[in-house]
Amino acid sequence: MSVRFPNPGPLAAASLIVLAGCTGSGMTPAAAPYSARVQLPQSAPSSPIHAYYIGDGSNDSFYLSDLRTGADGRLYFALNGLNLSPTNGEIGWFDPRSHTQRFVYTNVYEPAFIQESGDGSVWVSEFNNASGQPTIDRYAGIGGKVTPIAIPVGPFNGGPYNGLNAEMAVAPDGAVWFGSDQSSQIGTIDPSTNAVTVYNISAPNEPWGAVPQYMTMGSDGALWVSDFFNDGVYRVATAGPSKGTSTFSQLPQGPWSSTKAEYALGLREGGDGKLYVAGNGQNGGFVDRAPVSANPSFKPMPRPALDPQSSLIAAGGGKVYFNDNHYSSLGVYDVASKRTVFLPLEGAIDSLPIQYGGPVAVDASGTPYVGCIASGSTCIESITLTATWNVFPGTSVVFPGKDPYGNPLPSGMIGIGETGNSGPFSVAAKGNCDAAIIKGFDHDIQVNPLAIGKCTLAITDAHARTVHVSIDIVNGSFQPPAYVPKPKS
Repeated sequence: MSVRFPNPGPLAAASLIVLAGCTGSGMTPAAAPYSARVQLPQSAPSSPIHAYYIGDGSNDSFYLSDLRTGADGRLYFALNGLNLSPTNGEIGWFDPRSHTQRFVYTNVYEPAFIQESGDGSVWVSEFNNASGQPTIDRYAGIGGKVTPIAIPVGPFNGGPYNGLNAEMAVAPDGAVWFGSDQSSQIGTIDPSTNAVTVYNISAPNEPWGAVPQYMTMGSDGALWVSDFFNDGVYRVATAGPSKGTSTFSQLPQGPWSSTKAEYALGLREGGDGKLYVAGNGQNGGFVDRAPVSANPSFKPMPRPALDPQSSLIAAGGGKVYFNDNHYSSLGVYDVASKRTVFLPLEGAIDSLPIQYGGPVAVDASGTPYVGCIASGSTCIESITLTATWNVFPGTSVVFPGKDPYGNPLPSGMIGIGETGNSGPFSVAAKGNCDAAIIKGFDHDIQVNPLAIGKCTLAITDAHARTVHVSIDIVNGSFQPPAYVPKPKS
């Protein structure tokens, strides 16, 4: 009997491609945008992860506050500066097909969230600005004419920002929905006139006023909005006489209290028609889900017992993706197989660590991207999933070198003595791996590492006799799964 690990060799054929470049200061939002072409690094190891710098790498672009797939297939991003209350930043797009980017400086405001609608307009909410007026800007494409749209909420002057800090979503009729977390309001912008309509929302019997944070359009035509402090979700009507009215559903961890802090964050609908909501709380991270319906009842989603801390979600290609701020990993849930893995993304760039946990997006081909910081510059990484297990092949299995009696064992093989034909065999896994009998070979077991750590296989024969095998899962090469040279000026 042998235990095998999927060979990632065929997946490591592509080289890394890096965007690099520097430009001068003083550009305005309406000025000609800066475009970066693909620049191949001097050397880069083959990897299932491709990393790309975005923005110009300056203090104006240190934090990736939003990453969204636009109607045109590009990934739109908003970048913040290092200061607590800056009034500058960068916005732009990255094209996953050509590996090019285009961005502009915002100068008079710090961006929060970004959306691209079907008519080519780019919508950016201002997190903090010089005027103090909450505003959403409409661009005729990145680098095109900008039209500031004043939002009749606020003014807000009591906190670290004076603008809007809630996600946006585009409804089927083209209306742009936004949230105002400081005033318990949501609203729409009519793309034909730029007229703004504001609606109040509330969480019945909850201790706090509504704090709309993230939002997404559901397959039912409704807008779904997470409430940060009340740990719940609103379903908002987007059309008809009830437009703007909402109902509130409590998540099972909440509500928030001084002794039980629970925070609802990112949410997306998966390909299985369920709404997934990520959050963090007193007992660590959580992801809840419920079928999209008028009165959803959310339940916690089973996940590996690693306490991953997810806050942002993306969906596409039959999978739901979660960021993870605890282990710098990417969570992947396959809606068909109903399996969840968290893929370790840790690595080093020029001897400096990559920091993960940023926004997650899925391009038109189904490839996931996750935000990161490398060598002090903002980057995004695409992850190629294997065909066999649909997991990242960045870990390897280390089998025991000796048996319980001290006898050496062949590398990568587990031998089990048989008296006659003991098969067929079955296998069960516990811990940080999964395992299955290879189809057509009931003596061969394939192991799927889920995360760095330990796992145990229980291999049982046809006579109900079981042998347990302990396996350590480590980073096999101790080399970074992703490599990005320093950006060049």
